[in-house]
Amino acid sequence: MTFLGALLAVVATDTLAALLAGGRRPQRALAAAVAIGAGLWATRIPAEATVPRFLVVLFSIVPVFRTIDLLRDETGFGPGRRWLHVFSLVDSRVIRRGPPGLRAGGVVHVALGVAVGTLAYAAVRAASDLEGWRMWALRWLAALVFAVASSEAVYNGIEEACRAIGLHVPALHRHPARSRTVAEFWGVRWNRTVGAWLRATAYLPLARRGAPRLGVAAAFALSAVTHAWMIWLVIPGWLAASVTAYFVVQGLLVVAEARLGVRAWRRPLSHAWTVTAMTVTSPLFTEPMVRVLFP
Repeated sequence: MTFLGALLAVVATDTLAALLAGGRRPQRALAAAVAIGAGLWATRIPAEATVPRFLVVLFSIVPVFRTIDLLRDETGFGPGRRWLHVFSLVDSRVIRRGPPGLRAGGVVHVALGVAVGTLAYAAVRAASDLEGWRMWALRWLAALVFAVASSEAVYNGIEEACRAIGLHVPALHRHPARSRTVAEFWGVRWNRTVGAWLRATAYLPLARRGAPRLGVAAAFALSAVTHAWMIWLVIPGWLAASVTAYFVVQGLLVVAEARLGVRAWRRPLSHAWTVTAMTVTSPLFTEPMVRVLFP
């Protein structure tokens, strides 16, 4: 199957999910299964084409979140509105209309993200010419910079693209490099689209029942399963386990820093804790990323 064919198959499958999400309970349950299964179309693309596979999986994962929105909140949307919501990169319920225009700061962030990401991409490629620990050090550090820079470019780019046509969305990325704790990084600053979804889907239902710590664990567990599923659809095997381990470790770091009272430390020290923790654990995530995006 071609890349375009897989994308069209995902659209058709998730259109079915959007239709089922407005039905009775059995149909609504089936809607979630259909949306999750849409990612399987990526496996029809040749195994060596990891980047096209990844793009198809990435395109298929947002409709999973949005379909679960419809099942969890019972919005009462009609078929057309459900379809738009399922394929919306940002939760369509929080998008507001406003005057069109671009923000200079947002455009600068996009440009810097693209520039730094491009340099980091070249550095990851160059690492293969080295040997031993130098190769791994450059590979993992450059991959980490690439992940951060490209995320800045993508999320700020989405915000500015929406603003350009008069659609205002909440901040999708809130300067994650300024985080003073791992909890702040994941819960307040990094990828607020996914963060808000995890909060509503995994954390709040348990927190409201008096189990906030279990809610945090559930959010990290759900994130681990989601990322592992995405990686497994691209390259089946141990890479999915590595990503799972990464998010398990992140959850343990959140528990550890709460007990250590990191938030109350002086800013330079708490910031150093966060940067060190995220950097040291990053190979568990960046190595699978490199094998997917840098074949």
